[in-house]
Amino acid sequence: PLLDGKSLKFAKTGNKFIKNRFGINEPVFSKYVNANRLNIILMPLVGFDNQKNRIGMGGGFYDRTLSFKMRQLDYKSPKLYGLAFDCQEVKRLDIQPWDVKLDGVITPNKIIK
Repeated sequence: PLLDGKSLKFAKTGNKFIKNRFGINEPVFSKYVNANRLNIILMPLVGFDNQKNRIGMGGGFYDRTLSFKMRQLDYKSPKLYGLAFDCQEVKRLDIQPWDVKLDGVITPNKIIK
């Protein structure tokens, strides 16, 4: 994904890459894919609990971009999986009404579904 204001845009497979101002390769966005058309999104996180709640870096980019999943419960796609280390698991996260729940969490030692 690429930041676009306060939300995320997703590149179509096969896009070319250029270095951004930090020297990180990012896609040249000529074609976008709507998030609701994706099958799966692997999401970074800072912490998670066994209820598949996630805390990110605090910008709310994924929550804003994926808020459609909360408004319409029939959205099965994309599946949302957090990628984490086992040490990032906490007993319970205090969630907010705008927090989008994960479908699962993948760590080196387990998968929470």
